[in-house]
Amino acid sequence: MTFMHTPEFRRREQLRRNQTHCHAGHPLTPHNTREEVCTRNGREYTLRICKACERQRHRQKKRASGR
Repeated sequence: MTFMHTPEFRRREQLRRNQTHCHAGHPLTPHNTREEVCTRNGREYTLRICKACERQRHRQKKRASGR
């Protein structure tokens, strides 16, 4: 049995689904969220990616590379 088939994984998945804010505190609204479908171990699931955090990561990368 893989971790993805355990009750613990299902519980964590449900908690992520009910999340209203990202780890940095930005709201996970449809306007501020990009959804990406991923497949892992033959199972398909949707990632919600915070656009505000993505912009910040992009700016930091840009500064670090000297552009």
